This record gives sequence, structure tokens and C-alpha cells, in this order.
Amino acid sequence: MKRRILVFSDYYLPGYKAGGPIKSIASIVEMLGDDFSFYVVTSAKDLGELQRYEGIKLGEWVKVGKGHVFYTDSGLPPWNDLMKLLSGNWSCVYLNSFFSSHTIKVLLALGMLRNKTPVLLAPRGEFSPGALNLKRRKKQCYLAVARLMGYYDRVCWHASTPREQSEISAYFPLPPDSRRGPGRFFVAGNLSTNPGGGANPLPEKQSGQLRVAFLSRVARKKNLHYALKVLSEASGSIAFDIWGPLEDQAYWHECQAIIETAPTTLQVIQKGPIESKDVVTMLGKYHLFLFPTLGENFGHVILEAMAAGCAILISDATPWRGLQEKGYGWEIPLSRPESFVAALNEAVSWDAARFAEVSAAARTAAAAYLEHAGNVDANRSMFAAMVNFSSNAA
Repeated sequence: MKRRILVFSDYYLPGYKAGGPIKSIASIVEMLGDDFSFYVVTSAKDLGELQRYEGIKLGEWVKVGKGHVFYTDSGLPPWNDLMKLLSGNWSCVYLNSFFSSHTIKVLLALGMLRNKTPVLLAPRGEFSPGALNLKRRKKQCYLAVARLMGYYDRVCWHASTPREQSEISAYFPLPPDSRRGPGRFFVAGNLSTNPGGGANPLPEKQSGQLRVAFLSRVARKKNLHYALKVLSEASGSIAFDIWGPLEDQAYWHECQAIIETAPTTLQVIQKGPIESKDVVTMLGKYHLFLFPTLGENFGHVILEAMAAGCAILISDATPWRGLQEKGYGWEIPLSRPESFVAALNEAVSWDAARFAEVSAAARTAAAAYLEHAGNVDANRSMFAAMVNFSSNAA
């Protein structure tokens, strides 16, 4: 009998506006669903939406892919129902997001129940310096209280990279007995199902022209205003399309102010959200994907852009490394905007033959990542270890 994993996520399928976390969890469910039974508790609405998903059933387990999903209007059942749910026969509770109010409520409920079910928490990049600097005072206050009250003493941590493990452990160092049970770290790379895109035709490319895409939530962490500033200083004729939901309207107004003063050689269009199934096809119409994010623990959209054949220009606040050496892009510190401009100018100068070389390298790198079985094995071993904690506790 497969062991049962209870998953909490603010958003899940069929939603797509919350971006990477949905894809990360869905990939885990689909790629490990033959080894474990996943039960996901989530919202019946997508990020920023007031209407429920069409045809959704509330308050009962429904089959979605290889997992089961429990939809509620708030993202969590009412308190008494949550306590009853957590009292069930689970081998592991898997939380996604450190600062989510849902995560905090689940941990409080488990504490009140004195529940011994092992807890695995994936912060999804929330401990990166760039992410922590947003609303820093509020986050630092909560971190101090959480450490003082011991909310996370029994939590195991899922880090996507050694770098993320280091960022988390700066606030929650390993206890002396971490090797014997909860409190330990697991480093398991994000899983991603094949986004396709290898057969997409290349967009026409002429020297002096560039089509650039940005795809993410329009929120301060994703750093769209930085992208607009470096694009405004680049040479040549550039078309820049912004894809993604307008999560932070005040921040979008700041971005609009930059757009209004942009040179006439930069053409900016805000396109809005796009469903996950259409992303790679859409990105295949561009030459370059620009994403100067403040921090990502993975960046599914980066992999999708690679699969689509885009050149990649990103900050160095993601796990993706060596893009220039591999021939398909750049990862640059945000402290060097002039280097972003130089990279843009280089991409503008490419002719069709040079762009075809870069595009082929990006697609090759995407295929190599997807064919690497190590991440699947690491995630499988992580959940197996959590299940073993549960068995030992019993």
C-alpha cells in the first residue's frame, strides 16, 4: 500500500497564475505518484481571482492527474475540519511556503493536536536575500517569534539547491540530533515535466532588431522595473512583451512610469496572463527571455524559455549557472546593470545564423536537464525518508 502524503499549497491545478510552485508540486505528484499517494489541499480559485474554477467540487477529494485534490474557497478547511483532517492517517505533511498564513495555521493545528506526523516544508525561495528584503521588517519579526516559540523545531526542510539550504540554515540551523529525525535538511532539485517546444520554428531574426519576453507575476520580487530600465538603455529596435498577471497594482504603476519615458526604439506591450499549456509556444516567438528576478529557488519559466529556444538573460539569484559558457545566455548580478545592457546589445546584433546557434544550445540544455534522473531520485529518497520517520515514530 502506498504511503499517503498530505500536501498544502495556496494554489494548485488547474490554476496557473501563481507560477512556479504550482508546476513544482504538480510535477512531484505526476513523477512520484506511482510511489506515493499525494493529497493536495488548496484554493478553489486562481491567484487574484474571485471566481472559482469552472466545474470544481468543493469540500471533497477529487482525482486530478495522479493525485487527489481538496478544494476550498479560502484554501484551507474550517478550523474544526482542518483539525479532523490532520488527525487522519498520514505518513507526511508537506507544506509549501514558509510565510503563507496557511502554513502557519497548519503548524499551529499540528501543535495543538500534539501530532507526531513528520512535517516537510519547502520555502520555495522565500529565504533568498532578495525575497527577504521585501517587507523585511515584518518578515524579520515573524522569524524572531517563530524561532523563539519553536514553531519549526520538528520541521524538515526541502531545499532545491545547496545554496537554498544555506539560506534557510542561516535562520534555522540544524539541531545536534538532526540526523536521527525531523529537523534535518533535504536537498532535492525541482522536478519539471517536459514542456515540449523542440519542434517550434524559429522567429525571424535580423541584426539590429530583438524580440524580448518577460513572463511572471508583475510583483516587486520579479523585478520588472529593472528590466524596463536596462531595456531603455539598450541600442537597436526592441519589442518587449510583458506576460503575467498584474499582482501588485502599485508596483505596476511604477513600471508604467518607466514605460512612458522609454525611448521610441523600445516598444512595450502588456499582454496579461497566459495558461501554462500555451507558454512554450508563446515563448517560441521571441529571441530572448529577460528575467532579472530578486530570487528563485528554481525558475520553471527559465526552463520553459530554454525549451522554446530563447536566449536567456537573468539575474544570478537563481540556480541556473554557466549560461554564457554553454552558449545560450547570461546570468548577471543585479549590481551590474551595465552588463545587462551589454548583453542586450549583443543579442540585438545577432543575425539569423547566430541566433539559430544560440537557440539550439538553449534547447539542448533544456533537454539535458529533463533527461537527468538525479532530481527524480533525490525527491523520491526525500519522501521515502519522511515516510521512514513516520514508521519509526509509530
